[in-house]
Amino acid sequence: MDLAQDWQERLTGKDCPLCRQPLENAICRLSSGTVRLVPDGNFPGYCILVAHRHVIEVPDLAPSEQRQWMSDMVSLIRAVQSVCAPQKINIAMLGNEVPHLHCHIIPRYFEDGYWGKPIWLRPAEKSLQLSNEQRESLRRKLLERLALEPGFIALSTGG
Repeated sequence: MDLAQDWQERLTGKDCPLCRQPLENAICRLSSGTVRLVPDGNFPGYCILVAHRHVIEVPDLAPSEQRQWMSDMVSLIRAVQSVCAPQKINIAMLGNEVPHLHCHIIPRYFEDGYWGKPIWLRPAEKSLQLSNEQRESLRRKLLERLALEPGFIALSTGG
């Protein structure tokens, strides 16, 4: 299959990993999407907001959904800032690999080893994982902070 044909199939949602595994690493649902806590030890607090339905871009949402998406993104950013106290938050909505609307909320720390560089340049062998205790602590603190948001539903298993 050529790249163009593969891309067209991805756009339809066929074999979309975010549709197939909506609860992988999930900690809660907000009105517009599910929050996933990435167990990345280099960037503690790294979360991904994944749209509930398969759309490609923000403009594909109805205007009221666009406002809710942006509101949920800001709420998640504030929660990560409050819980993790990073020096900076990187926000990325790429979708050229997985065309399902999602937003990476990446806390950046001077000591993360990649300050000033995109996190995707980190070699796989340099990736650190959060311990179960660290992940559970972050999960609890983020849930406490997000619990006041409209549409909030905690997910008991954490993915």
